[in-house]
Amino acid sequence: MRRVARNPAAVSVQKLIKTEWRHSLDRLRRRGPQEATRLVAGLIRNKQYPLVCAYRFIWRLMKRGEFDCAGTLFRAIRRAGVRHPMIDTLWGKWLWCMDAENAAFAFAERKARFWRKSYLFELLATMCTLNGQRERSQKYLGIACMLADYEIVHETARSARRPSPDAALKLPRGRARQRE
Repeated sequence: MRRVARNPAAVSVQKLIKTEWRHSLDRLRRRGPQEATRLVAGLIRNKQYPLVCAYRFIWRLMKRGEFDCAGTLFRAIRRAGVRHPMIDTLWGKWLWCMDAENAAFAFAERKARFWRKSYLFELLATMCTLNGQRERSQKYLGIACMLADYEIVHETARSARRPSPDAALKLPRGRARQRE
């Protein structure tokens, strides 16, 4: 089996993220959610905390029912000027859980139009379904399906431009003709 050479920079970033995530979980276990949130918010403000870890940490807090702590981290992310559609999806879910349904719907609708990502439209469809608006839900679900197809096609095209590891295994024309 042939080993694929990895980009050393990518490996170090992955290692950094994994280490930072373990530190965050340790903080959460040992110091509690309020203290861990305070420390993570400080790291986010100083731009020393990976966005992936922030997303996972907020998700973990929301699963545990620590919505006040999650809100603190959302505010820290906004103050740091970080913008990402996945963070906006979590923010919409957080608003919904905080019983601000109208604000959650307005926020999700505004961000779905801005980012044009399938998962934001799927969130909108879910919110409409929960409010009993079936027609509106179907509309947003149709848009989400269309965007998902579009995202898959463009991701496939992007990966097709990358050199394939099998490209080196192509046989010369003469051998290919002999096999047939």
